[in-house]
Amino acid sequence: MAKELKTIGVLTSGGDAPGMNAAIRAVVRRGLSKGLKMKGILKGYDGLLNEEIIDMTAKDVSDIIGRGGTILYTARCAEMRTEEGQKKAADICRKHGIDGLVVIGGDGSFAGAQKLANLGINAVGIPGTIDLDIACTEYTIGFDTAVNTAMEAIDKVRDTSTSHERCSVIEVMGRNAGYLALWCGIANGAEDILLPEKYDYDEQKLINNIIEGRKRGKKHHIIINAEGIGHSSSMAKRIEAATGIETRATILGHMQRGGNPTCIDRVHASMMGSYAVDLLAEGKTKRVVGYKNGEYVDFEFYQYKNFPNRNVRVSNISSYDRKAKSVGIENGATISYEMKRGLHTPPKTEWLNGNTLRVFSVPNKTPLEAGQYYRMQHNYYEMGGIAMNSNKHLRMEDINIYSCCGQATHVRGTQQYWLFKNVNIAPPKGKSRRPISATADHCMIETSAGYLS
Repeated sequence: MAKELKTIGVLTSGGDAPGMNAAIRAVVRRGLSKGLKMKGILKGYDGLLNEEIIDMTAKDVSDIIGRGGTILYTARCAEMRTEEGQKKAADICRKHGIDGLVVIGGDGSFAGAQKLANLGINAVGIPGTIDLDIACTEYTIGFDTAVNTAMEAIDKVRDTSTSHERCSVIEVMGRNAGYLALWCGIANGAEDILLPEKYDYDEQKLINNIIEGRKRGKKHHIIINAEGIGHSSSMAKRIEAATGIETRATILGHMQRGGNPTCIDRVHASMMGSYAVDLLAEGKTKRVVGYKNGEYVDFEFYQYKNFPNRNVRVSNISSYDRKAKSVGIENGATISYEMKRGLHTPPKTEWLNGNTLRVFSVPNKTPLEAGQYYRMQHNYYEMGGIAMNSNKHLRMEDINIYSCCGQATHVRGTQQYWLFKNVNIAPPKGKSRRPISATADHCMIETSAGYLS
C-alpha cells in the first residue's frame, strides 16, 4: 500500500522565470485545500541540502501572483549532481516529513527531482524557464513575459537605430534554443534572425543583405542574434568593417528574466501548480507537467515524445591540428575527434535541425560495402571509437566503427538521445586486428539520463 501523502515541499531551481511565484502560490493553496502541510524550500537544492525549509500558509503566498522572480529564491547546486548529495537531500526530506516534492525549473532541475524520486521521495516537475526548451511541453513558465520584454526593448533599439541609420545586432537569451530569437525576430520585423538550430555561420550573407538593403534605401538593419550563437560585439565590429555602416551590438541579458509576469504566464503557472499537487495526491511520481494541444498533461521525466522537438547543438566532431596541438572544443566537450579515412571515401556529416549530427556513408547514403571502414580516432592516445561529453542528441547510420583499442562508443554526461542505425562495430574485412581491446567496451554509458535507440 502506498504511503499516505501528508506534506508537500516546493522549490524553485536554476534560472528564475516570471510566473514562478504564481506557480508557488497555486501549489501551496491547492495543497492546503487538500488538508496537506506545505513547506517551502529556499534557494533550490542548495537550500534543501542546508535545510533552509519553512512552513507555508495561505498568507505567505498572498499578493505574489503578479510579482516577478521567486519568493523562494533560487540557486544552482553542484553537490546535488553527486550521489552523496542526492542521498543527503532525500534524507533531509524524510527528516522534515516531506513525502512529496514539487520542483519548478528546467531540465537540470528535473534531473535532481528524478534522483530524489529514485530514492523514495515522490517528485513532480513544473517547467519554469524562459528558454522554452523543455521537449515535452509547448509552454514553459516565463517565456511569454520574457519574449514581450525583449520585443519592447528591440522596438526601442530600432527607433534609435533608424535615427542614426545604423545596423544593430541585438542578442536575446535562450541558451541553446532559438525560440526567443525567433519570436522576437518575427514580432519586431527583423531583417535577419540568427538561430542556433539554423545558422550556418556565413556572415557574408548578412553583409550582402545589409548592403542590398542600404541600396534600396533602408535606414536601419536589425539582426536578432540568439544567445546560443553569441559573440554579438565581435560580429558587429566585423559587419561595420565589411560594410562601412555604423554597427552596434546590444545584449539584452538578464532583464528578460525580470518583470511582472503576463496574464498568460500567471494563468498557465497557476494551472500547472494545481495540476502538480493533484498528481502527488494521486500517488504519482517522476512526472513533469506539460501543456500540449490546449490541455494540461503529464509525462515521465525525460519522456520526450516526437523526439527531437526541442533543439540543442551538440559538441563538434572537429579536425585536429597535430602541429599546433590544438583541440576543437565546444559546448563542454573535453576531447575532439577526427574522421579517419578507410579504403574509400570518408563519411559525410550534416546537422539535422541544428541539434543532431548525422553521420552517413557516401555515395547516396547507402550502407558501407565490404572492405570500407571509418575510424573515430582519439587525438591523444590513438584510441579508436567515438566519445562525447555534454551533448544532447547524436545520430549515426550506415557506418562501420573500427576501434583498435578503447571504447567503440562512449556516452557520458547529459545526453538525452543517441540513435544508431545500421552501425557495425568490427574490423574491416580481411583485417586481423581485434576491434576492441580486452580492457574496453563496445558501448559504455555513464552518468547519462536519456534514450539509446
